[in-house]
Amino acid sequence: MGTLEGDLWRVGLYKNSGNFPEAANYTLEWVGMIPGKRESRRFEGDYILSQSDLIEQKFHEDAVAYGGWSIDLHPADGVFSSRSPCNQWHSKGVFHIPYRCLYSRNITNLFLAGRIISVSHVAFGATRVMATCGYVAQAVAMAAVICTRHHKMPAALYNDGLLPELQNELMRTGQFIPGICLNDLGDLVQHCHISASSGLHFTGFSEEGYVLKTLMISAGQMLPLKPGKCR
Repeated sequence: MGTLEGDLWRVGLYKNSGNFPEAANYTLEWVGMIPGKRESRRFEGDYILSQSDLIEQKFHEDAVAYGGWSIDLHPADGVFSSRSPCNQWHSKGVFHIPYRCLYSRNITNLFLAGRIISVSHVAFGATRVMATCGYVAQAVAMAAVICTRHHKMPAALYNDGLLPELQNELMRTGQFIPGICLNDLGDLVQHCHISASSGLHFTGFSEEGYVLKTLMISAGQMLPLKPGKCR
């Protein structure tokens, strides 16, 4: 259900039910500029993410983003359907979104992002949420940078072995890709030596007079120090 259709049926449902007299004079103040149903168009990339990818949490070597929403499906005949209005299947963790889902398989210079990436109807129920769309859009934006840098079309990043460069660039800027480690030879932190000129060694608390309990949550301890005691 797109923005316009969703807003219209919600307003109608409240106004016409008779259960909300305070909504008798409600009006619709804003709708999207371009009305349209969800999934009214389907774009296909070199890979179509499917239900099994999500349920089995398949590893994709070209992963550039991830999702974690449930497979959230609604009946095709709308809000007046006699079936359950929503079916949600929660996987046991997050799932990969591979780069091959983010460009067209037959239009050489077309990237796909947001809700129009290459996924099946069922997988779309999990990839369509805004946070996931944001991760995907960030990956596409960086892919466009890499394409410009190397004078390549979108598919060539995968076919010509440039995916590690894309993944590293994404992770350098904060993108999390489950199961993929940053391999940045230019990261000086990985080669530096850290030392301290002095230290304070904690020898522990005496158990006398105390009842020790096992922590069930993460916790920290702040220790006040007098100036000049630790330099």
